[in-house]
Amino acid sequence: KVELSFLRNKVYLNGLDKIHIFRGRFHSTRALSEEGACILEIETPEDKHDLVRLEDSYGREQKPYEGREHETPKNGDCIWLREPEGGDYVCRFGACTIRHFAPSRREDVAGYPESDFFVVARGGVRARENANILWPGDVVDGVSLARLSSAFELIPETSLIHIRQ
Repeated sequence: KVELSFLRNKVYLNGLDKIHIFRGRFHSTRALSEEGACILEIETPEDKHDLVRLEDSYGREQKPYEGREHETPKNGDCIWLREPEGGDYVCRFGACTIRHFAPSRREDVAGYPESDFFVVARGGVRARENANILWPGDVVDGVSLARLSSAFELIPETSLIHIRQ
């Protein structure tokens, strides 16, 4: 269980809950469970240089991101989602299966339950030229994705991250 705090409110999330935090929205996450929490945060596009801290437990208020020298190198506990070139890329994260794939037809995104969710990594769904409905960074459940893609167009070269417990 975690507490996700915003400027004026808090949201409580349990295992496998999902939330879309809009660009530029101040937020912080705190584990409430004694055993801690394992959080998968997908940032698209990756841009740490837009980071602004309002409050910080480590004295970094109003300071920018520290830069690559403060990042922890990836090790065996980390995942890196490869491009789905020539087929799906599948890996495990905790109790979840994560699949990065490139749907080519509407049928490729049909029939998933509401408990599955998808993150647009590239492309998305659009109603007409320059009228995107889903674009990179958006999170959508399986039922909503099927409805949207059946009524609108999958943008060519779209790739999706599919997460299922």
